Formats: sequence, C-alpha cells, structure tokens
Amino acid sequence: MGGACSSTKDKKGKEVKANDPKGKKNEKENDKEEEKKEEEKKEKSSSSSSSEEEKKEEEKNDIKPAFEELTVKYVLKGEEKYTQKYSTREKIASLFDILYQNENKYSDYDLITSNQVSLKSHLNECIYQIFNESEEIEVNLFYLGLEISNDIRKEYESSSTIIATPLFNIGDDIGLVIYNKFTKKVSGKILNNSRDLTKFNHLSSYCNGRNFLFIAGGESDKGMISESYKKKPTKTTAYSNVSDGNEQNLNYLNDFYSIDLIHYDKIEVLPHLIIRRAWASMIYIPPKYIFIVSGTCNSVEVYDIEKKMINHDSDLNEKRGECSLCCINNSVLYAFCGFAVGENFLSTIEKCNLRNEKRTWSLVNYSTIDDFLFEQCFYACSYFSDNSIVLFGASENDKNTYQNILFDTEDEDNPTISVYQSEIKIRDVIPEKFFQPLSDNTSILFPLTTSECKMYKIDQNMKLIEEKFPDILNEIM
Repeated sequence: MGGACSSTKDKKGKEVKANDPKGKKNEKENDKEEEKKEEEKKEKSSSSSSSEEEKKEEEKNDIKPAFEELTVKYVLKGEEKYTQKYSTREKIASLFDILYQNENKYSDYDLITSNQVSLKSHLNECIYQIFNESEEIEVNLFYLGLEISNDIRKEYESSSTIIATPLFNIGDDIGLVIYNKFTKKVSGKILNNSRDLTKFNHLSSYCNGRNFLFIAGGESDKGMISESYKKKPTKTTAYSNVSDGNEQNLNYLNDFYSIDLIHYDKIEVLPHLIIRRAWASMIYIPPKYIFIVSGTCNSVEVYDIEKKMINHDSDLNEKRGECSLCCINNSVLYAFCGFAVGENFLSTIEKCNLRNEKRTWSLVNYSTIDDFLFEQCFYACSYFSDNSIVLFGASENDKNTYQNILFDTEDEDNPTISVYQSEIKIRDVIPEKFFQPLSDNTSILFPLTTSECKMYKIDQNMKLIEEKFPDILNEIM
C-alpha cells in the first residue's frame, strides 16, 4: 500500500512537498532573498535621510561671511563698556571671553542682541551665521545672578551711618541702642508707637543695612519653646514643634519689619516671609539685598530693598539655627556652624555663589593648620582681607569655648582654618553675628543687651576692643 506524500505551501503560496529536501532548500533561499530586499530598502531609506541632513548642513554652510571682521560694542545699562573686533569665522563663544577676563569670575552672563536673541544659546555657531548684515553691532550685557557690589566692604562703609540693636521686653514699646559713626557715640532710645514690634523676641533675627534695622521671624508668645535666648538645644533636648525641612509651623512668625534709623518714627511693615521661622540668621548684602537664612527650616529667602519684594532663593543642605554669615570675594555667601534645631551643634560650613543664575549651597571641604581643633560654637564674622575673615567665637555651648579663628579662602577648593590670636574674647550672646564695616576699616558689633550695654569694635589693625556704656540702659528705662 503506497503512502501519499503530504504537502504544504511556502511563503509565496507555492506547494512544496514536506519530505522534499529540494523544496526546503528553495524555501530557505526565498527567505534569504526577502531579508536581503528588506535590508536594501532600509539602507536606501537611511541613505536618503542622511542625504537630506547633509544637504541641509551644506546649505547652512553655504552662507558665506559678508565681512571678514565684526566690531562688537558691549553695552551695560545703556552705557558702552567694551569694544572688541572679531573674525566672523570665530565661534559666538569667543564673544564671552572678554567678560571672563574683565568681569567678576563668579558671575553668570548673557549677551542679548537688539532683536532679543540670547547669544548664550548659540555658543557653537560661527559669528557670521548670526551676524552677517553689518560690520558693527551692539550687544547688551546682562548679569544672570544677583547684582552684588564689586566692593562689598566699601559699600558697607558708604551706605551706613548708623547701626542699632533692639531692646525687647521693656514695656509696650521696644528700645534701641544706637551707634553713630560720625559722632562716634552710643545712645539709647525708646521707639514710640512700636507696639506692633513687641511680637518680636530673642528668637527673632535682625540685621543692619543702609541705615535701617530689619527684624523678622521668631516665635509667638503662645508657642514659646524656650524661656531664654541662651537656652540652646543639645543632643538630649527635643522640641515637639520643630518642623521638618520647610514645613510651615504656625508657632513661628513670618512677620518682617524695618525701622528707619534716621527717622525713628518710620516703622514699615514689609512683605511676610514665605516660610515661618525662628532662630534664623540675617545679613545685608550690598547694594540692596537682605538674606534671611535657615533657622527652623532649610529655606533661604532674599528681600530686594529697592523692589520691596521677597522671594525664595535657595535651600541649605542642613538646617542651621543662628549660623554666622559673611560674603567673601564679593560673591560667595558662607554660612558657618550654628545648631541643628532640636538636635546638636554643627561644625560644618556651607557656601553659595550669589552671582549664579541658579543658586545652590554646597558643603565646604576645609583643612586645619597645625592640628587646630575647630570647636562647635557660635561665631561673629569680621573681614580680614578680600578672601579671608576672622571668626570670633562666643560662649553659647556646653564647652564654654572662646576661640578665634582665621578662615582663608585663597585656595578656593581647599580653604584653611587656623588660630587667630586676640587678647579679648567675646563672652556674650551675639544675635547679629557680623561686624558691620563703617569707616576707616573699623567694624562694629552689638551683643545682646540685657543687664549691661556694650559694644565690640575692630580697628584698622584688626584689634578687638570692648567698650561698655553703663548709663545707656538707665536713660532708656
């Protein structure tokens, strides 16, 4: 009995005997042929696409320079600042070189054309591809970061005549202890009609700038978490109303005021802080900024004195209660030590370039000289040179440390800390932790005024001087 062969169809629909080796061979050859055709089709498509791109690039490169040289005038706020000639075959990036050579090296810049084109977005293109209609153009120079003074120390000296420290808890109004740099005298004054300011306390922050005293934050009377400003948290201390990160806590204040130190009756309510906080630090950065830094949150806010606007600026990596602040190299704001609210004291340092368009904080990797031990305590900052400051240590921790150190940023990547010798030690609570430069290289700092009134002064030889004024409180009270 003969068996019939079964059959099947190949991909083309032709019948092929299942047990016919020749048929199987034909099927494989057909499959390979089809795959080859598909590959050729893909290659042709890819080649066509590539040709189109090359054609576009060729058309772009077919633009010939109309001129060999271009004269560029750099204009800042309506005034011509630089004039420079360039080969039109150079990259747009070369137009920024003159800024890196002559402007502050920390700054972020952009150059904007007359038709509002940002050159920062065309850095890799040739000059003639953007400018090919004229041999001379004007570009406007814009700083993308904050407009910080190029000589902050001189700006401090020229912008302030009077500085003051507030006196809290003296009745229905608050008082001021005032220093006038022209008369070189200290006086006291009760501010009339200052009842609104009595909400502030020793957990509030304040700073001097442009003959104003700025006060912000603190804790409401109902939410007081410590009886004294001197009572700082330790590792064993915990407070139930300390917030995490930037979470709002209604026990803290977001009020913000300024007191005119020329016309004492002028007290102005400023825009509320975005984040309520206590134990924050404040500093005036010339020519027009007030920084409110951390405290019971990580947030850093900046108030523009001229625009009367407050904005969130950046965030610290660590919450820092009462950290010390100072701007070095006319650009970089440093935050020294402080304490992690509800936890312990910090020995770390953070920094932020204020001239960057997007400002961020980073931890500072510093080294100590001669095996110096950097103790955890509160410091008052004073300028020593353009790239270094002295930190005068105050006794507000459990170790009763009174150390003075020199912080030097000559090597920006590896700043150093060393001992700074001084006959006098600061042994007071120091709410405003910055010696305000006033004149003749003289800087002034008021400690917290309680049972006695005193002032610390640093003269032109960097000598720390303590002065007491026993009659001031009697005059005020």
